[in-house]
Amino acid sequence: MSKNIRWGAAVETGDDGMNEFPDLYFYSVKPAYYMLVKFNKLKDESLSELQSKVQAMYPNNKVIVKNYASELANQYASQLNFRNGILVAGIVTMIIALFGLVGYTSDEVNRRRKEIAIRKVNGAKVKDILRIFLKDIMKIALPCIIVGDIGAWLIARQWLMSFSEKITITPLLFIGVTIFLLVIIGLSVVVNCYKVANSNPVKYLKDE
Repeated sequence: MSKNIRWGAAVETGDDGMNEFPDLYFYSVKPAYYMLVKFNKLKDESLSELQSKVQAMYPNNKVIVKNYASELANQYASQLNFRNGILVAGIVTMIIALFGLVGYTSDEVNRRRKEIAIRKVNGAKVKDILRIFLKDIMKIALPCIIVGDIGAWLIARQWLMSFSEKITITPLLFIGVTIFLLVIIGLSVVVNCYKVANSNPVKYLKDE
């Protein structure tokens, strides 16, 4: 036998002086061990007031009131820590990779500085020199980033299998990350190569 309990009052009431739309519903053949209560605005004292009122309704039972949002956050605390750990590890890895990129670019610039000087003597401009270095770096960086995107997508899809409600992994996220990384790599290459590309070629050809 189902039971309908309407508790409280609103601005608009029915003929019996109660809400037209009940705040609480109880409908089940078997009694439930819990009830869900929704607040329009949850205050600090709301939970304690609710517990005292429900305890008065069921004096022979122990009533425990919990915040659904807090319980949900505690349930996914381990996943949140895992996400934060992956985020920190990714940032640290990117910083280390950028240091390696700076070192690699500097070595390439020093190794090819005479080539750069000869190109400038033959009429090459600074943007032409930078384009050469960017092209060489992007040939290495772009395939690596794509492989990383595929690996990240596979791991993220497997991780989402542990959740009852799943989000859709959009390709735009990976495309945006790829563009962001390529821009950082390009800026790093330009900053490291600009000084040599803009310098006097005689300085590097005087030993010839």
